[in-house]
Amino acid sequence: RTARTDSRVGLQNLSSQVAMELLRRRDSIVAASSRGKHYRDDSKAQRDFSNLSIEQRGKFQRETVNKFGGVDYSEERVRALPS
Repeated sequence: RTARTDSRVGLQNLSSQVAMELLRRRDSIVAASSRGKHYRDDSKAQRDFSNLSIEQRGKFQRETVNKFGGVDYSEERVRALPS
């Protein structure tokens, strides 16, 4: 499911969902950081988000969330897929 970040209500829903997920996984959290920036250009915002996401995800050896959009990306499942 994609978040609707083009409205205040969409941002509130996204923030709420993220907060709930963090609360569910609080034993796994070691540190956190946050910052905000306003963009007038949607494509620039998407590019900056993608770059930051890749930069941050590169710090970890493996992902802890294995399912996204109904697809299981766990190591065992990925290795079993035909190449």
